[in-house]
Amino acid sequence: MSDELGGRARLGVALLAARTAIVQVGVLVGQIVMARLLEPADFGLYGACVVAMQFFAFFGDGGLAAALIQKADAPTDRELSSAFWLMVGVALGVVALAWALAPWLHLVWPDAPRTGPTLLRIVAFEFLLVSLRAVPTLLLERDVSYAKLAVVETVRDLSYYFVALPLAAFTSLGVLSIGVGILAEGTLGVLLAFAARPFVPRLVFDKEALGPLLRYGLQFQGSRFISLVNEGVVPILGGRLGLASVGLLRWARETSSFPMKLVEILARVTFPVYGRVRNEPAKMAETLSRAVFLCALLAAGLSGMFLGMGRPFVKIVWSDKWLAAEPAFHVYLAAATLPILSPLVSSACDALGKPRVFVRVAGALLALNWTLLLVVRPEGLREFALTHVAHAAVGFVIAALIARALVPGVALVRSLATPLVGGGAAFLLGTLLEPHVTGPMTLVPAVLSCLAAALVPSLVLERARLRSALQIA
Repeated sequence: MSDELGGRARLGVALLAARTAIVQVGVLVGQIVMARLLEPADFGLYGACVVAMQFFAFFGDGGLAAALIQKADAPTDRELSSAFWLMVGVALGVVALAWALAPWLHLVWPDAPRTGPTLLRIVAFEFLLVSLRAVPTLLLERDVSYAKLAVVETVRDLSYYFVALPLAAFTSLGVLSIGVGILAEGTLGVLLAFAARPFVPRLVFDKEALGPLLRYGLQFQGSRFISLVNEGVVPILGGRLGLASVGLLRWARETSSFPMKLVEILARVTFPVYGRVRNEPAKMAETLSRAVFLCALLAAGLSGMFLGMGRPFVKIVWSDKWLAAEPAFHVYLAAATLPILSPLVSSACDALGKPRVFVRVAGALLALNWTLLLVVRPEGLREFALTHVAHAAVGFVIAALIARALVPGVALVRSLATPLVGGGAAFLLGTLLEPHVTGPMTLVPAVLSCLAAALVPSLVLERARLRSALQIA
């Protein structure tokens, strides 16, 4: 790679990281407002439809987008056009299948409302829109045009809330406001992608040209399959508790796992850093240690604060109806630090040229997760969450062992100890402040105080480490 292209790639990583941070803040605000406007069962229904569509669409593009992105030489118009028509054709088939099966949604989720089939059909149509924009998007990535890509993805992702929120607030559409927002996001995404990277498909379909691409693409889909099936745990296995319980479980899990957004950013940002220092064990170990320290600091601090004064926080920010998720919320919060290690160690393994290590681990943890939930068959939210997080504890231990084996000198204990002390301080202070938090005016200083308490041990004991961690990229 030339110096110019390398610089563009590094800038692109930074832009995408900034884009992820901006979008996640917007998404968090949007989710809070939607949670206040809609009911837990609405979110359960939406989650169920999304998972159903992910299963429909899993082999939708055959991994063609990934195959065309990693292709050494530039793809020809013939290859791009053939891939475009294949993806669109498969998407149309998926849409037709989803529309035909939508009336039987109640067989999987018996308490699905009348709007369930309609929402499933809308989500299915979104898959067609995703297929339409796939080629322009992959061309932007091949061109290393991350600035354009970041703008397109940011505007597209936030547009959903600009449409869905007013509809949920001022109309009687209810959960269908989510569906209209999805359609608006998908349509705008197609228009923006083609505007940023114009592409006119030719009327050609070359099966021979697609052969090598499909062989790579289907192998690539293997890692996506693990993630897909793992995401289906709550909507599918939690469905026997009812859609309202699915909605409560999804809210508890997603709210408690907000620090994982930082983990995703750091895993993405540190990947090229690992690539540059892969032959320097000391620097490799230090980079991984810094990433673990920073993620643990955020995860332990937020989980400690929520555990200490979660009830008034939930009531003021999300409203009383989400207090029903408290049993599961506490469990997910207590385990919030466990999942941070695997993505960071997996990124290091990829940079070291050993991606299969974590593919095998992820597959084993997936099997463990589903097996435990099928065998235990939890009857309540707390029992479901306890069973659900068991595999995360096992994954944490395995990730730590892999890190010690492949990255000698990594300081995992030191990187985790001080942040956990900070999390304990945030919890204790939150417990003391909880009776005094009665509204937004008292909530804000209480939150800031808890986060400051979580930061104090690192400032006192690990100031140099904290400074270096903030300069990790």
